[in-house]
Amino acid sequence: MAFCSLTFVLSPAFGGQPLEGRSRRFSETSLTDKSCDIVCIKEAPHTWSASVLKGRPRGYILSSTRCSKRLGQVRTVASQHLNRSRSHSSKYLYEGYLIMSLGAFGVEVGSYEIVGSYPHDPTAFTQGLVYAEEPIHIPSDIECNLLRTSREVFYESTGLVRKSSLRCVHKETGRILQRVSVPTPHFGEGLAFVPHPQPLFFQLTWSTRTAFAYDGRSLKLLRQMEFDGEGWGATYDPLRNCIYTSDGTDRIRILDAQTFQDLNVVQVRVRGHQKWENNRHLWYLNDMEMVPDSDELWCNIFLSDYIAVVDVTTWTLKRWIDLDGLLQPEHQLVGHEVDVLNGLAWDARRQCMYVTGKRWPRVYAIRERRSRAT
Repeated sequence: MAFCSLTFVLSPAFGGQPLEGRSRRFSETSLTDKSCDIVCIKEAPHTWSASVLKGRPRGYILSSTRCSKRLGQVRTVASQHLNRSRSHSSKYLYEGYLIMSLGAFGVEVGSYEIVGSYPHDPTAFTQGLVYAEEPIHIPSDIECNLLRTSREVFYESTGLVRKSSLRCVHKETGRILQRVSVPTPHFGEGLAFVPHPQPLFFQLTWSTRTAFAYDGRSLKLLRQMEFDGEGWGATYDPLRNCIYTSDGTDRIRILDAQTFQDLNVVQVRVRGHQKWENNRHLWYLNDMEMVPDSDELWCNIFLSDYIAVVDVTTWTLKRWIDLDGLLQPEHQLVGHEVDVLNGLAWDARRQCMYVTGKRWPRVYAIRERRSRAT
């Protein structure tokens, strides 16, 4: 078992000099490169656990989940409990990257209840998810036979070069009804459905500065367009008739839902916490889902089990939802390695959120449980 030596630089909450430096040794399981870029911290009741991240991190991370990242390999390492005084800042700096703890935000942390679960293709590298009570596209005769038991479907964007797709999946059985391949060298990312004036799907790509628009009725490509920067998550806001996109930072771009032109770029911030006056932006925004008839945008924080609920009228964090343990042990496949939580889709009739992950064998329907405040 290999070991690597990492150094923490513990910084005060606002400016100033580092308080102290500490070296720790972590046992790593299977890093392909022994260089380590960042240490990820997750708060436990009285301790801290840590993971080593290899790749190109952008900010803080709130989880130590075993996963595989397209920018490199991420593996859980042996936990190291760092005794921390509550009087210290919960802000860490390592090689120039910022890491924050959940408790630093001073907002409510809720949990969840599972109200249903459904089969999911365990090979699907899920990047975006849309729920529909019945197919938006016109189904073939074969598809109609499959839809006799239930007409509910998911539209899903999957990633990885040469494996990316836009697909329609039968919710009850997990069967793929339609699949449109994304051409090489594109890496499929977030997905948004725009219902009017013409139903269409808007799909991002990760790093090739391209977005696609598909006809909702036929799933045929309507338009391939330039998209400045990286694409991560996407969702449609019916009240404001716009599309929100994320790029893994604290920024959300707002696009016109018909022309796809930029309307604005906003930064998501943490409200009412004077300690973080100089650094209150919420980083690592990934997949997103707008909850219709509300001002709430649910944002998955990349490489974590947390959902940040954001108020789109102020672009501030309202509360957290902790989805720790969502993938149930009885649903895990022997010898199958799952990746991070990803994919959010709202069901307005049942008032629940569908959540899955990259290479997860299930999609879960959850409802939020409002609980404690940090």
